[in-house]
Amino acid sequence: MFAPGSTPAILYPMTTPATDDAGFGRLSAWLASAALGDTGRRSDGQLANNLGALPLIDVFAGFCDRLHDWAGPFSRISLGIEVLHPELSGGSMYWHEGTTTEREIARAGILGFDEYLRSPVYVVEQTNRPWRWRAGETVPDMPLIQDLHAQGVTDYCLLPLPIQDTSRTTTLSFATKRPGGFGTFGGDEQGLGLLRRMAWLMTPYVERVALRIIALNLLDAYVGKIAGTRVYAGQI
Repeated sequence: MFAPGSTPAILYPMTTPATDDAGFGRLSAWLASAALGDTGRRSDGQLANNLGALPLIDVFAGFCDRLHDWAGPFSRISLGIEVLHPELSGGSMYWHEGTTTEREIARAGILGFDEYLRSPVYVVEQTNRPWRWRAGETVPDMPLIQDLHAQGVTDYCLLPLPIQDTSRTTTLSFATKRPGGFGTFGGDEQGLGLLRRMAWLMTPYVERVALRIIALNLLDAYVGKIAGTRVYAGQI
C-alpha cells in the first residue's frame, strides 16, 4: 500500500515488447477469436461463419486495452478507415485512456476542410509512409499535434496499414506520454518497428470489415438496399 499522500510510481513492462514473442502470440490469438468468431449455425438455424465475433469497435477497444496493459502506457490510439460511399469519406475510432468513441467523416467538402488539410492523416495519404512527431521537435502547424503537445504527449506516430486496396488509405496511430516516447522500446528505430508490428496485427481484420462495408454500400447506392442485400447474399 502507498503511504497517505504519496504518488505511486509508473510501472513499465520489464521486457521490451519488440522481443516478447509470447506477448504478440497472445494478442494475435485473442484477435483471431474476437474478430473471426467460429463457424456453425445461429439460434435461428441459419449457417454462420462468424459466430461470436465482436463488432469492429469492440475488437478495436479490446486490442487497445490489451496493448495498453502489455506495452503501455498509451494516451491515444486511433483507427481511420476510408470507404467508398456517396456521402461518407470514411470513419474513425478513438481509444483515449480506456474510453472508445467513433466518428463518421462526410465526403462533401473534405478537401477544403482545414483540420484535414493540416493533419498527419493528409500527409500520410499523400506519401503512404509513416508520420511521426516527438517532444523536443518543433510543433507543426497541425491542430491535432498542438493539442496532443498541450496534453503532455511525448511521441505520436501515424502508420498507413498495408491493405490490398491501394486507392484508399487506412491508418492506425499511437500516442504516449511516456518519458522518452516510443524510443524507450530499444531505440527510435526499434520503437517504430514495434508500432508497425502492432499495427500489422489489426490490418487483416480491419480490411475484411472495410471491404464488406464498401460492397454493401455500393450495392445499396446503385441497386437499392433490399435488392443489394439479396445480391450480396448470393441471389444473383
